[in-house]
Amino acid sequence: TTFYIFQKKMLENSIGGGILLRQPNNSKCIGRLNMKRYLLLLLVLLLALSGVSCGSDDNPAAPTTPTVTYNLRDTGPAGGIIFYINPNASTDGWTYLEAWTADESGNYDWKTSQSTTSGTSTAIGTGYLNTYTYMAGTAHPAAEVVRNATHGGKNDWFLPSKDELNLMYVNLKVPGVGGFTDALYWSSSENDSNFAWIQHFGNGYPGTGGKNGSLRVRAVRAF
Repeated sequence: TTFYIFQKKMLENSIGGGILLRQPNNSKCIGRLNMKRYLLLLLVLLLALSGVSCGSDDNPAAPTTPTVTYNLRDTGPAGGIIFYINPNASTDGWTYLEAWTADESGNYDWKTSQSTTSGTSTAIGTGYLNTYTYMAGTAHPAAEVVRNATHGGKNDWFLPSKDELNLMYVNLKVPGVGGFTDALYWSSSENDSNFAWIQHFGNGYPGTGGKNGSLRVRAVRAF
């Protein structure tokens, strides 16, 4: 009995340390639970010392660079004027069209000969391809002058397609923005072997003009 009381007191004094002691009847270890608590407290302490955050807001995600957005007639990144916002930007790879603030100096023929230029389109989003692929070379002066232009530090300007040119009239010329004259402007869209599409910026009517006619040119770019 005396031995049992002595062993019991040792057990009571060792509860905080989780010492494994057995009762005289050789039962299972009764200090194992205290050892688990000790290990758990040790783990929490190590996490605190190492600066690990468990689901807290102590370490917020790094801020992302905000995307610049534009409205119609805002100044674009090249210093031009926004005249179209693309609703299909995620699939087309570009969001805006901006027009330069002045015409290219002089008047230019659409082509140096009355012959077919295959491949051009009238649709929005096709002016770049028209200018750099189908109208490549010196045989298309109106496209060449735009390809060689550098405005606002950018050199990716192109001659707008028929529908892009019409948007320039509606969204820029009509509100009195962009410094357009009441003149005829070339698009990069062919009509047939003799004619290409033009836009009258005086009355707004689209039409066709002989490819050897010298007309005004306004550069645009997509981004």
